Amino acid sequence: MWYKRQLKVQIMLCAGMQAHAVVLGLPAKVCAGRAAARVDHEGGVQGPSAPRVVHMMHRQLMKAGPPTKAEGLTSILVPKCLAISVVVPAVTMHPNLAALMRSAAT
Repeated sequence: MWYKRQLKVQIMLCAGMQAHAVVLGLPAKVCAGRAAARVDHEGGVQGPSAPRVVHMMHRQLMKAGPPTKAEGLTSILVPKCLAISVVVPAVTMHPNLAALMRSAAT
């Protein structure tokens, strides 16, 4: 999993863009429950098979460790919350991410 993160950061840096990370501290059990409840997910991670995929991804993430600035990231935002209603404002308050979100919306 870390190699995917590394590749994405390198692509952004080579394109002259900044790479930012937002790390959500949601328990795997919460993510698995949300994924199982999804319908029409673009990647097909939904329903009864979703928890297996979520837990596999969680193990990969734990093995890779948290992102660091040594990877080339411009910033790392770690909101301490479980609710999406708190995550979105936290991300939009971050000056660089807020600008990126505005430009992506136009």
